[in-house]
This record gives sequence, C-alpha cells and structure tokens, in this order.
Amino acid sequence: HELSFGSEYEGRKNALDGHIASVGDSPGHYQYFLKIVPTLFKGRNGDMIDSAQFAVTHQQNPVEIGRRTSAHIIPGVFFKYEISAYMVTITETKMHWTSFLISVCAVVGGTFTIAGVASAVLHHGAKALGWNKNNIATAVSERRKMRLG
Repeated sequence: HELSFGSEYEGRKNALDGHIASVGDSPGHYQYFLKIVPTLFKGRNGDMIDSAQFAVTHQQNPVEIGRRTSAHIIPGVFFKYEISAYMVTITETKMHWTSFLISVCAVVGGTFTIAGVASAVLHHGAKALGWNKNNIATAVSERRKMRLG
C-alpha cells in the first residue's frame, strides 16, 4: 500500500515508505497524525510540479476484544491530518565546480583550525600545570612499568 499527496518528483521520499505496523496476532488500533506541507518542485529543465510532503507520528495499541475499557478503543487504522499554511519550494540546481572546490577548501581549513585550537589549549594547559616534555615522558614510562610489573 502507498500513501502520498500530490504528484511524484525526483528524489521524493514519503515518510511511510516501507513502514510495516503490527501488534501481533490480536487486532490493533493504529492512529497516524500527518502534517502535510504543500510543495512546489522546480526542476533543472524548467518543469514545475505541484506536490506535497508530509511528516508523520503514530501510535499503535493492541485491542482486547470483549474487555471493556474507559477509552472505548476500536480496532482499525485512523488518519488525522493537518495541512500547513506554509508552502515549500524545492529548486533543483547543479553545483558549479568552483563552488565544490570552495566547499572542500572550507572543510580542510576548518579541520586545520580546530586542530590548531586543540593543540594550543593542550599546550597552554600543560604549561599552566607545570608539565614539560621530560615530566610527561617520565610519567608515561612509569605507568607502563606499573602495568607490566
């Protein structure tokens, strides 16, 4: 079974695709709460497709037939939906190679920056504690001796 709203477009994934619900052998009460958002998809070739996306939360409970409860839960599948007042526009674009190159440079630069900050913090922290290379090397070798010893 399938649940979707509006026309299909490239890359669209529905929230309930592949969803299977079961409460075992007994009958169940399945309740789905859907938030539907109107969507306009603009393709690279100029196509415009009116569609909708949705988010879903759900509850499922087994129903014991013949047992009287205050909730009066009946078996079945129930959908409650709300349509958003906002509209989403998805525009398909192709990334230019220079944009890709700039993104890669930003990632590499950010990695070096974080490494530099971490190194400075460790260096100044060790200096504030009065540690130097000889103290650290001595402590490491003593700890190794204790483990082996």
